[in-house]
Amino acid sequence: GAGSDEGTAMMEIVSDVAPGAKLYFASAFNGQGAFADAIRTLRNVYNCDIIVDDISYFLEGAFQDGIIAQAVNDVTASGALYFSSAANSGNLTSGTSGTWEGDFADGGEVGGVIGAGSGRVHLFSPTLSSNTLTTGTTVITLKWSDPLGASGNDYDLYVLNAAGTAILCASFASQTGTQDPAEICSNANGYPAGSRVVVVLYSGDARALRVDTHRGVLALGTAGSTYGHNAGANTVS
Repeated sequence: GAGSDEGTAMMEIVSDVAPGAKLYFASAFNGQGAFADAIRTLRNVYNCDIIVDDISYFLEGAFQDGIIAQAVNDVTASGALYFSSAANSGNLTSGTSGTWEGDFADGGEVGGVIGAGSGRVHLFSPTLSSNTLTTGTTVITLKWSDPLGASGNDYDLYVLNAAGTAILCASFASQTGTQDPAEICSNANGYPAGSRVVVVLYSGDARALRVDTHRGVLALGTAGSTYGHNAGANTVS
């Protein structure tokens, strides 16, 4: 391939820290289910006592343990230690937070370029119905506090240009009781600084919300950048 291999590099570091340790490797890049299976296999088949990763999936649960975090819970319950990365998405203390987490605040019927009848807009502050990117990104996710695989409250995610006059992304999958509470906007060319993030409640009840810009920076940010199995109760992160 490209002549570099992050997994091999990590194993070399472990070998330096613990010379003579027996090392095993499994890929984390074949989807969340395969990742979870690999974690259990390393422990249950190969008897690994210490398992390490530096992977995040964009749509891992933020308000509930997803399948990867559940696998971590399983192997630590049997005595393994699990180490993971806190990720590279900035933090509030350094003024680089790309996360906004808080309760839905009803700002009334959405309008403008999104259009009337599309639901009720969320207020990120008492006067702001959008949250501006101060550093661009390629992925933005919205999650809310419904159960995984059982969301009946339908939220939508929009990304607008800096003027608020054009929609760069509209993620409005239906949540009717059997879907994950998540929406995602992804663009390989990126959403530039100045873009506006808008959250809309299309139907249902108010929930706790989480917007992640995955290495972007938001004008209005909160603490809590780390999520998913990286932030699990049984993970050393």
